[in-house]
Amino acid sequence: MDDASFARALVKDLRMKDLLFVQKIADARSLSAAAGEFGLTQPAASRWLRDLEQLFAGHLFTRDRVAGMTPTPVGELVVERGRALVADVASLSSEIRAHRAGRGGRLQLGVIPYVSTHLLERLVSTLVGEHAMTVSVIEGATAPLLEGLRMQHLHAVIGRCAARPAPSGLRQEMLFTQSACLLVHAKSGIREQRAKLSNHPRMRWVVPPLDSPTWQAIVAVYGNAKMAPPTPAVETASTKAVHALVAANVDMVAVLPLDIGRDLEQLGGVRVVAFSSAFKMPPVGLIAQARQWNFSNVAALRNVLRSLAVKQQRAE
Repeated sequence: MDDASFARALVKDLRMKDLLFVQKIADARSLSAAAGEFGLTQPAASRWLRDLEQLFAGHLFTRDRVAGMTPTPVGELVVERGRALVADVASLSSEIRAHRAGRGGRLQLGVIPYVSTHLLERLVSTLVGEHAMTVSVIEGATAPLLEGLRMQHLHAVIGRCAARPAPSGLRQEMLFTQSACLLVHAKSGIREQRAKLSNHPRMRWVVPPLDSPTWQAIVAVYGNAKMAPPTPAVETASTKAVHALVAANVDMVAVLPLDIGRDLEQLGGVRVVAFSSAFKMPPVGLIAQARQWNFSNVAALRNVLRSLAVKQQRAE
């Protein structure tokens, strides 16, 4: 069968529930689990899978008593593209319902904790008010948010942009950078107005997760200064945890973006000490599926973010 005939056969015979069926097998590593999900007997599920393998002209899974049903390279392609297609249909359904209700669509947005509450408030207020969108905000570290994006659970992520190109299938746009600061207890012995780069060996450090771009940037800054980086006592991506720990322990110190430090300073019990030399965090940007970059909900988010980012950089 030539490429054109193969494509016509897929367009004609492939159904959305076929893709959901293959996804369920891959996620559960079990044909019987997929059969139960779809209310089928085991023989009926086996026939369905055989029909799909005939349609795709190749095996979709290998079978192993220990590993279960493992996708073949062709199966992985079907599962990955299937997730994208199912997500697009779900997005289309959401947009149609929103249009009928006079709303501007739905946005599932992932946000790292190190985005200031002021920017987030203005962003969501603009999207909900001026664009009549329904917005769901999920907070987390960049890596798990990108996984959620890859799995089609999110439409976009506001996270740390890597210096290297975006992962395959994703697109990123840098929005703004953040200066770093120390967050110390209100009665901390660190009294200088401008902190020098030091690992403060007598202090216990609260740091971002060690696999995060932010921690890697911190290590690089200390390395360039030919100094050992701080020894972590606590790793967390939660600004709530950072504030609680530093406010409760006079010997604890955290390094985080200056605008976030100022937000936490307003809560009391802590104070910000800016660095005496330029110390920039990795840039924050918008990350989304490349093929969804110009979808209406992502485009609206991108335009609002660009405007707010310009205002934030001017304020700094």
